[in-house]
Amino acid sequence: MGHLSNRNVSTSEDIHRIATAFQQSRILLTAVELDLFTSISKGSLTSEKIAKKLGTGKRATDRLEGEEPASMIIARKKK
Repeated sequence: MGHLSNRNVSTSEDIHRIATAFQQSRILLTAVELDLFTSISKGSLTSEKIAKKLGTGKRATDRLEGEEPASMIIARKKK
């Protein structure tokens, strides 16, 4: 965490921002590791079909698709 020493981390908002950044990067990494975006780009599959293809649960897939930053990338691909 050496790079944080150069920043002013003195409030609860600063800590929340750092924690949120980690969570968002983890969500994106999980989506990439599962190849979620490739599955979505191949057509209008339902969450259930995507989950089956990825070997994940439907509920977990729904949550992953709905989380930022994955949802932002999905929205851009649909344009």
